[in-house]
This record gives sequence, structure tokens and C-alpha cells, in this order.
Amino acid sequence: MAERTMKPIYLSRPKRLKPGIHAIAGTKGASAITIEGCDFDLDLTGVHVQGSTGRPWEFEGTGISLRDCRNVTVRGARVSGYRRGIELRGCRGVTLIECDTSDCYDQQLKSTPERYDPADWVDIFHREVWETYGYGVYVVDSADCRVRACTSKRGQNGVALVCSSDCTVEDCDVSRNTGWGVWMHNASDNRIVGNNADWCVRCESKQYSAGGDAAGVMLSDNCCRNVIAHNTMRSGGDGFFLNGLWVKESTDNLVAFNDMSHSPHNAIESSWSARNVFVGNIASNSRYGMWLGLSYHNRVIGNVIEHNLFDGIAIEHAHHNVIAGNLIRRCRNGIRLLARQKLLPPSHHYEIHGNIIEQCRVAALAFSRTIGAAVTGNQIARSKLPIRFDTKCRRIEVARNNFLGGAKPLAELGDSEAISLDDNFWDLDRAKAVLARITVNKRSAVTLERVARKRFASPRRPAVVAHGSKAAARDTSFRWYAELEHLVGL
Repeated sequence: MAERTMKPIYLSRPKRLKPGIHAIAGTKGASAITIEGCDFDLDLTGVHVQGSTGRPWEFEGTGISLRDCRNVTVRGARVSGYRRGIELRGCRGVTLIECDTSDCYDQQLKSTPERYDPADWVDIFHREVWETYGYGVYVVDSADCRVRACTSKRGQNGVALVCSSDCTVEDCDVSRNTGWGVWMHNASDNRIVGNNADWCVRCESKQYSAGGDAAGVMLSDNCCRNVIAHNTMRSGGDGFFLNGLWVKESTDNLVAFNDMSHSPHNAIESSWSARNVFVGNIASNSRYGMWLGLSYHNRVIGNVIEHNLFDGIAIEHAHHNVIAGNLIRRCRNGIRLLARQKLLPPSHHYEIHGNIIEQCRVAALAFSRTIGAAVTGNQIARSKLPIRFDTKCRRIEVARNNFLGGAKPLAELGDSEAISLDDNFWDLDRAKAVLARITVNKRSAVTLERVARKRFASPRRPAVVAHGSKAAARDTSFRWYAELEHLVGL
């Protein structure tokens, strides 16, 4: 259809725009189409609101702006060439259906395949900075809004929920952005369900790996009670990233049945926050399956964590976490609790129960500066070292576990004390053989008086949730560099 240059449009009631390209120049602080009003539906199927067609880091303005709307539905709009495709500000009950905001603003990257530039790291802490980024859909100061079956690709960020609550982002394609598929700031009680947020990544090449805090789904600063479920976040800088550093904690979120595999950094990262639940996710083929630094009262249950370069689950300086019913295989370490900074408290009070941990290249369980943990009912098989206590571990009870097919030694205790290894099945016939294969430092105090004569019941394997044929096809290879033109500023 013929392109038509037009002036900005104001709508306060339903109006049928003619199909075709509506070329309306984007200017800073202005909107091509402004919608205000209540209780109406606007069908923009076939309408393409087009701003600039030049370089994506020079785009300005907003394509469609809904301000203080109530119970308005916008369907089928195509918006491109703006810094923000569609913005909802101060809205209640607004629905976007089958809108396409791809090819909006994308920040110019200074990195090349040979050299990484730190200026490309995104800023997740300063609102005056990340507000200047590009977004396909930007929802701010709104409630009870829905973004359904929309597409926002090939820009910097897909969908943003800022200071908004009770909103839903579902069945959207927010993949192949250079920042975040979904960004949430001070946003609570929202649902992020069934979306494709793959390949949201920057600053990766064969020469370096930076990530730049890009992620499929990113939460920061007081994002609480959200449900993030049944999404794919594969090949992201991180797959899922929840940040509580230097901002208010994000608590009580449910992250369930997602696939975050193939990240060059962390399939799941959650730091400085409490009472979050991770259940039934696939966190494989990454550098770390899960990195949960300084998090507490979290539950990690029934996840599949395989083929990670370093640790399946790594938790630093944290406490009162439950790790149960996970399948962890072919990682460097299966579960590693650590506390590297002497000025920060040690890890303490863990429940590690009912996990299957197999074929780890260094240790199935690795503890450092950990005080108080119950390790019960796990099955640990064919790992180089079944269990390891590196530095100053105390009051750890390891009981009713199956240790199968381990190499020598079965355990290392270092300078730890008050370690109980009673009542485990060691895949050996006699306690004397067990004692002969445990390396004990002279300072260590270990009890090993009872050895189980037969194996305990094996833990149940977690159910693998189908995420679609492509997402469910896991393998052992790394595919971080498949499309270099997407990762760096070429």
C-alpha cells in the first residue's frame, strides 16, 4: 500500500484508520497516535505506524500512547521506528492483542567481535538511565492490563512493566532483543506466562563473554508475588535474572516450568532476595545452572539441571534455603555452598533433600564455610567425589543417602568439624571399607558409626515439562555463538 505522510493523531473514541503505512515522524517526548478515553475497542489490523527508517539507535518518540485509559482494547497494530512502540501510562484494564512492535529503538553497541567495550553494560540501577532505553511495549503506573499474543523483536527490550501491578504478559514473542525480553521494575502481582524470550543477549563472541546483564526476563527493585511460568528464555545473557543488589528486595515470586538453558552465564540468577520459589525449570547447558547469591528462605524444587560448565546450583553467603527433588547431572559440581568473603556471614541452615546428583566432574556436594545443614534422602552416583567440605564447615548431618559408584576417596573433610556421616548407604559391604576411603584432617571431628546395609528408596525424578519441540530438545553442546551479528555491534 502507498505510504502516506501524516500528522499526529488523537483518538478518544473508536475510529477506523485506513490500512497501510502511516508514516509519522517520531520526535522526542511526542507520540504519533495518542489515545485517551474509556470503554471502547480499537481495531488497527492492517495499520502500520512507522516512524524513522534510519539507524535504530537514532529513533525517538512513541508510536502509540495510551494515557489514563480505562477498559480499552487495541488490536492488531504494527508499530516500528520509535524509541517506544506502544506506551501505557496511568491505565486500568487496557488490553493489547496481536500487536507487533518489532524494529523499534536498539542501542548502538560499541563492542566488536574482537573487543568488548564496558560501555555496553546495561544499567539496572538508575531509572534515569534505563528509562532512556528502547522498549516495544512500555507499561508504567498501570494496573490490570494485558499484553497478549504480541510481538516485540529486534530491538533493545521487549515488554516493560514499571510501577505496575496485576498485569499479564502472555503468549508473546519478545525474543532476539539486545537487552531484556521482559523488564520489571517495582512491579508486583503480575503474570508472565507462555512467552518466547529467547536470544535476549549482548556482548558475546568467541573472544570474550560479558553478557552485560541482558536476560530473557529481568526483575529488579521490589518486584514481589509475580508468577513467571511456562516461558522459554534460552540463549540469554542470563536466562532469568532477579536482582536485589543496591535496591529493594524482590520477594515471594514463583518461577515455574520455564526453560532457561544455553546461557553463557547463568540459566537462573537470583541475588539478595528472599522467599522466591523455583520449581520445575530446565536450567541446563550454561556456565551455571543456578546462581543464588545472598538469597535466603528460597525453595529450589524439582528442576532439571544438566551439562553446565561449572556448578549446577551455586549459592554464596546465603541461609535457610531448601534444595529438594532436583535432577542434577554432568556439571563440575552438583550443589556448591560457598562463602568467599570473610567480612560476610557464612552459609548456614540448609535442607538438601531428595535430589538425584550424577556424574559430576569434581564433587556432587561441595561445602565451604557452611554451618548447619541437613543432607538427607539424596542419591549421589558416579561423581568423582561424592561430598567435599573445604573450609570451616560445622554441624552438618549427612544421613539416609545413597552414595553409588564413587571414586576414591568418598569424602574430604578438610578443617571441618561436627560432621555426621552416619546411616548412609555407601555401595560397600563393610564400614571398615568406608572409613578407609574417607580423607580426614587431624582437626576434623567426624562420626561414622552406622552404615546402612541396603540402599534406601531412590528419589523420584522430576517431571520434565514440555516447552515445545524446539525448546525441549536439550543436548550437551554450547551454542552461544551461533549468530554473532545479533550479539555485538557489527
